[in-house]
Amino acid sequence: MTQPSTAVTRHGLVASLERLADRRDFRLAIFALLALITCWPMLEQAANFNEFRDAQVLFSYERDAVQSVRDFGELPLWDPGYCGGLYALGTPQSRFAAPFFLLSLLFGAQRAAPLIVFLLLMLGMEGMVRVARPHSPGGLGPLLLAPLEGMFAVSYFNGWVNFFGFELLPWVLVGVASAGRGERRGAVITAASFACIVGFGGTYAGPVAALLASTEGVVALACSVTRAPGLARAFRGLSLAALLSAGASLFRLWPVYETLTTSHRIMAGTPGFGASTLTAALFRPATAVGGNVGFDGAYFFPCLLLVFAPFALLRRRGALWVGLALLGFWTATGYALGASPFTWLRALPLFHMIRYPERFLFVAALFAAAASALGLELVLRALRGRVWASLVAVLAVLMALWSAHQEIQNFHRVTDGMWLSPPPAAEARPFRQARGNRWALGYFGPMQRGSLSCWEAYPVPESPLLRADLAAEEYFADPAQGSVRRLAWSPNQLLLDVDARSAGTLRINQNYHPGWRADAGEVVNEGGLLAVNVPAGHRALRLRFLPRSAVAGGLAALMALLSMIWLWRRRPLRRLSARRGGDVLLAVAPLLVALLVRVVMPEPPPAPPPVTNADGSPAVITSLPADATPTAVRFAEPVELVGFRLPQGLDDVGNARVELFFRVRGEVARDVGVFVHVDSPRGRVAGDHQALSASYYLADLPPGTLIRDAFSVNLRNLRGGPVSVHVGLWRVSGDGTRVPVEDAGSTTMRDDSLELGSFDGR
Repeated sequence: MTQPSTAVTRHGLVASLERLADRRDFRLAIFALLALITCWPMLEQAANFNEFRDAQVLFSYERDAVQSVRDFGELPLWDPGYCGGLYALGTPQSRFAAPFFLLSLLFGAQRAAPLIVFLLLMLGMEGMVRVARPHSPGGLGPLLLAPLEGMFAVSYFNGWVNFFGFELLPWVLVGVASAGRGERRGAVITAASFACIVGFGGTYAGPVAALLASTEGVVALACSVTRAPGLARAFRGLSLAALLSAGASLFRLWPVYETLTTSHRIMAGTPGFGASTLTAALFRPATAVGGNVGFDGAYFFPCLLLVFAPFALLRRRGALWVGLALLGFWTATGYALGASPFTWLRALPLFHMIRYPERFLFVAALFAAAASALGLELVLRALRGRVWASLVAVLAVLMALWSAHQEIQNFHRVTDGMWLSPPPAAEARPFRQARGNRWALGYFGPMQRGSLSCWEAYPVPESPLLRADLAAEEYFADPAQGSVRRLAWSPNQLLLDVDARSAGTLRINQNYHPGWRADAGEVVNEGGLLAVNVPAGHRALRLRFLPRSAVAGGLAALMALLSMIWLWRRRPLRRLSARRGGDVLLAVAPLLVALLVRVVMPEPPPAPPPVTNADGSPAVITSLPADATPTAVRFAEPVELVGFRLPQGLDDVGNARVELFFRVRGEVARDVGVFVHVDSPRGRVAGDHQALSASYYLADLPPGTLIRDAFSVNLRNLRGGPVSVHVGLWRVSGDGTRVPVEDAGSTTMRDDSLELGSFDGR
């Protein structure tokens, strides 16, 4: 037998690797092994409780949802255990509204978290292969680059399990590309991936998925524009994908939309990061110190294979990926360079709630990995049949192994630094509200206590009438009107024995939501508190939480799921172009059902709570209070300081309460904030802030708005003697300079700092 030449043998090595990479069973086995090694420390400590502050809140959402289903047999619609009660589906950061919740039901919220991570890591790696392989000459590059797309170690440390929804972004791209070719299955993949992202708490991944889907859709249309039949197929496929995605996600999009439109969400001002900071976040290993992780290594991406990315520029698709990777990195700089795509995106309705630009490093890494995979394959193709091809392939495999090892070590290093404790013991007793502690929220649920101490990424409309010292959670506003006794309680239902001597108002110590309904009397909003106007008489009163958005969205999602199953089993759109729009009807039907429910199911609209300062005073006012000192200060930005009010002294704990009254005359730059310097003979305390009344940025206020900015500065370490107050405007990002004062009126000014006066600091 003739022996093959050396060149043929070595070329055969590359071909063998390519054939292995294209075998789905081989890939999934590799991905499962990598995911298992990555998650092993998480699995070992799965029973323990994450003490990190954000994890306390986010974990409690999942645990409370599990309790609703397991203990009460109810859908997790209302969560009474936090902030006085929340619409669970409308809370953007809860993640139970996705198929992965089944694992939480089976194993419990704590033990299921690493299993969910394991599953999503596998899905993310396979998704990356599906993105890169159709545009690559071979499968080895996509296989080697796929494991580096999951940079989520710090997310797990912080309890941000919902950030692993970014692992489904490749599947959105795969689905849109397929739908752009006129394939029904592509529309189904797009809708299923997008619905999972949104249901999994995709406050960042959801808008980014919509952005990437739009980009891929435009590319698909552009590639089909030269052929009329191809353009029509692409348009039909993409329309089908968009309609199905909307219908399948409506169960979560509608409640979240209601929440964010009725609560004034405070954005993160003008965050920005320089290139060196972002590079450190990508390429330096993360370290957990003192129960916290810094910014270095937060998006760890140890990819030696990036050296192949420039070769991707030889292909149009590769050039697009390189461009998108660079665009993602630029977007991550935020306001650091003055402007970036992040600053433009925040002007759009869907993206105004995105607060932190560095999350776009996920996008940069995704497309950098795809470009590197293509570049490697182009190099191997150029060297085909030569000894260098095998050497490059072996070198690439070694580089990929080293990078995967570094990524896994980063996960293990961060996981080992987590602050873990044994889970709190559960107590069987009636539910009641407590003062609580938002940073120890995980301990209150097992005690059947709700926490009135509240923190969220949006201002929860928490009623000021909520109390933690009540003898009973249900009571009459006027005790003389009657008595009430709890018969049964669950998160979504209350059964009360009500004996009303006369018509009166029955209060429930939870927040009001228009989704609450009663079988007798009228549910009303009593100062933000859930209440029922009941008639006189003795009866069993049942309250249940069944919001219209949950019913309409749930029915729409169910119909969308049935439509997706039907479409998955049928032929590509290109073979059925003569059909009479049956596919579009299937996709539109879920939205029509939701519209019908909205019409036939009455529900009062959610009322936005009044925006107030921390002391309860209204933030937006119509005129300057009579006891305030008027001024006539005009800044170079269209802002006026029309008055102020200084304290007479300090309170018992050394706080000095200051009020500033600003009027906006036009469009203000987003980076403008307020600086406050309080000087005493013993030093200076700064009260600089960008969010006025902890609720508004000057850039967000319409012209003519008069706002009361009330805040406190603690001077307990500077007691003694007179204290003077100096204020002004400054640019929070960029050069950090002060905004010039155009006209100080009668107010004393120096270096664009206004001296408002002094008070007794003793």
